[in-house]
Amino acid sequence: METLEDVLFPGLNLVVRQVVVADDSLMVDAAGCGPPGGCPQCEHPAARVHSRYWRHIAAQLAAPVIPGQERVREVTMVLDRADELGAVAATERRNEQQAGVAVRHAQEVLRRVAEAKTKSRLALRLAGTSRKETLQIAAEYDKKESEAYREILRAGRAAEDAGREAWSAIRSPETIHLFEEQGSRREGPRDVDELQTRLAAMREQLPEIEGIANSVVARRADLAERQASEQRGLAR
Repeated sequence: METLEDVLFPGLNLVVRQVVVADDSLMVDAAGCGPPGGCPQCEHPAARVHSRYWRHIAAQLAAPVIPGQERVREVTMVLDRADELGAVAATERRNEQQAGVAVRHAQEVLRRVAEAKTKSRLALRLAGTSRKETLQIAAEYDKKESEAYREILRAGRAAEDAGREAWSAIRSPETIHLFEEQGSRREGPRDVDELQTRLAAMREQLPEIEGIANSVVARRADLAERQASEQRGLAR
């Protein structure tokens, strides 16, 4: 059975102690039941009330806000960020592949240079080159091979980091429960293609997320109205 806490504060470990109606305001006195939060500076548990919030029922009912659209906007921002990181990962994978091509080319040149080193000076002159030029080419492509290997390592790490960051964005407390079908609570995608496929599937869920958000807000408004009506009845 859905409780008042489930409707007013979904996902939070709270107990509603009192609901009081005063004029056009609904005051909810709620207490946290989980462990206290820690100070971001000293890390000591918090032991005081940090803030209170007032919301006016009449203003909320009159405001032209569509909750489902607002929720979709928030989720879309998360998906946009994940897509941006996915694009970075894809670019770095292409850089990694191009560096692999450069390594193979350098190795082929070095193989030919090694074969040329075994030839006589006369054979080199007849081929239109010299031993000095051959050594210069070897040094040049040794350097290119090393640079390409370093690029492979750099691009590979950058692609992995961007992919992990993209998946971490999806696994935030605000969105992880929305995308369980796409494995948000499991390990991240194995590669960039799988990441982009999952993100596309998440975008297809946005209409459903909008409908759920509107339904939840409607239930909250209905419950708040009934609570206010009961409180007005008691106050008479």
